[in-house]
Amino acid sequence: MPESLWPKGIRCAVALTFDNDDESGLIDAFGPDKMFYVSQGYYDTNEGTWRVLRILERHNVKATFCMVAKTAEKRPDVARAIVDKGHEIASHGWDHRPYYNMKIEDEKIDLQKTVELIRNITGKTVVGHRTANWCPSKDTVNLLNNLGNFIWRGDSLDNDLPYIHKFNSGNNIVELPSAVTLDDYDNYAERGYTPQEVFELWRDEFDVLYEEGKFYCLTMHPFMTGRPAASKSLEKIICHIKSHEGVWIAKAEEIARYWLSRGKNH
Repeated sequence: MPESLWPKGIRCAVALTFDNDDESGLIDAFGPDKMFYVSQGYYDTNEGTWRVLRILERHNVKATFCMVAKTAEKRPDVARAIVDKGHEIASHGWDHRPYYNMKIEDEKIDLQKTVELIRNITGKTVVGHRTANWCPSKDTVNLLNNLGNFIWRGDSLDNDLPYIHKFNSGNNIVELPSAVTLDDYDNYAERGYTPQEVFELWRDEFDVLYEEGKFYCLTMHPFMTGRPAASKSLEKIICHIKSHEGVWIAKAEEIARYWLSRGKNH
């Protein structure tokens, strides 16, 4: 077993994260008029998130929900339910527009508006952010640092461990990487995998990262993983993860705060 980078007795850290896009992500991808796509997004807050919340409660695990501000604005009951059940709510932008081609002034306003709206609805100040489509700009991490409340970002697919973006201000930002193979949309919509195939892929990814003592971050969408058959794969992967000793399933905020406390990367 490798020397652990995690708290005493922990071999592998796990973050279960969900992007609450509702219809915004599909409008961004396909436009507002193709209801075949857009209506699938509505499933997020109508059914999917509620089913996911029930599963998490049954298995006594906490998760992180990266919420588009327009989703929270339309369905404040969903945003409040996430927080009331002890989960983390994080930023996923105002209306699911990627930042890579946005002017820096507009990106700053987008982040500020998102933080303010989620705070007004839930009473929580978000400390984490994931950019739509994993497409930040070169300015995103600096803007997060300058805003002051952020401690983590989930925009990179470049590592199996968290790492720190360091700034002179001292308000360092932890990057919590994921992987395309650990994203439900890419597996279901792009590759056409069945729920059983997705479970087997996620299981094998976890087994390797567990053996190596790394970080396992699932990126899911309630309008997909919240569907009946797909939700069974969520339950199965949670059970598989929990069957291993020394696994820390935590909110992204908790993992980021721990990584900051180490004061170094690897």
